[in-house]
Amino acid sequence: MGGVTAITNGRLLDCVGDEPIEDASVVFEDGIIKDVFTGRESVPSKAEIIDASGGTIMPGLIEGHMHIAFSHLDLDGHLSQPPIVTAAWMIKNCRRLLHSGFTTVCDGGLANRGLKNAIEQGLIEGPRLHICNTWLTATGGHLDRLKGLIATETGILENGLCSLPRIVDGRDDATKAAREQFHAGADYIKITATAQAPRVSPEFTEEEIRAFVAAARDQGRFVHAHVQGIEGAKRAIRCGVKVLVHLFQVDDELIQLLKEHDVYCVPTLGMFVGAFFEKANEIDWTPKRRAQLPEIAAAVPEVLESTRKLIQAGCTIGSGSDCIAGIPLEAWEIELKCRCGMSPYDAIKSSTVVNSEIIQMSDFVGSVEVGKSADLIVVSGNPDEVPAVIADASNVKIVIKGGEVKKRIV
Repeated sequence: MGGVTAITNGRLLDCVGDEPIEDASVVFEDGIIKDVFTGRESVPSKAEIIDASGGTIMPGLIEGHMHIAFSHLDLDGHLSQPPIVTAAWMIKNCRRLLHSGFTTVCDGGLANRGLKNAIEQGLIEGPRLHICNTWLTATGGHLDRLKGLIATETGILENGLCSLPRIVDGRDDATKAAREQFHAGADYIKITATAQAPRVSPEFTEEEIRAFVAAARDQGRFVHAHVQGIEGAKRAIRCGVKVLVHLFQVDDELIQLLKEHDVYCVPTLGMFVGAFFEKANEIDWTPKRRAQLPEIAAAVPEVLESTRKLIQAGCTIGSGSDCIAGIPLEAWEIELKCRCGMSPYDAIKSSTVVNSEIIQMSDFVGSVEVGKSADLIVVSGNPDEVPAVIADASNVKIVIKGGEVKKRIV
């Protein structure tokens, strides 16, 4: 942070308007954007200049759903490895994400305030984190198989590195569990509203979900729900859940509910379509995971078609990859949404301004506007025309987070 800095000679995608701004300059000071204009005549004489010639200036990307602390290709492996290995993975993954252009990450479970605080204190280089702390799941539901591995009643792992699932049953327990997570530093509540495919039945009762939502609303926060089945998604919406993650199946009634209740959808194609299917042979899967790949491949057409329907219907769609173990497909989510019918610029907006709304930080990040944090990246080429450009981290030449240059390739 500190003195005045100006990025000049760039093509700007501010994620506010619908067209790029040519020959743009962005001036920031003390971590805050002070001015945005065309040309260079108004650049302060005392400003340090960052030349973006040949590149596109954009807001820092926001990952809407992933597991930044998930350090193994399957959860059992993550839980059984030495804590120092988990810690090393987390540090490596945080740096990789930041240098790939992600200045903010919404973690979908495992990361806790220890990692968040370490980044904020400058001990670890990484994106700012928006955390749920842990999943809240029901007896017999998704992740209940880990019950015997949960170290404490609240689901906080004893070594402090990660937060494991909390089993919740009943309205009062739901209220208590949500309050526990906020007390432990959560920024939002994450529930598993359905089980995992292929068994995608609803998990929580309406009474339980309403209790989660009420506890979150008291804190001015959202509830995000893991949903892979239609009925569980409808139940979550009717009970006030604001963000649905995965959403691999849809029907007309569900789409109507999403629009009526202004619910955000985060389809997470990066992991499901990318890692498990199109790029599966590039990943050293464990035997257990590899055995699941044919079943996942069979479901890919329905997942892509569901996303197409959401886009065509005009639902509000954020961007989250669900990536784990350092699989670098977070930005590939943009290209996958384009394949489903979203325009490249709208897909970029889903990874910036829409995601800033999902994490309730739209007054601070997500677009290049005066008064917002100087979270900025410069990408080679025109990602709003060729979205694949941004999926290659080597094309991200400059990363600025809160006014501090974190990556700069001349």
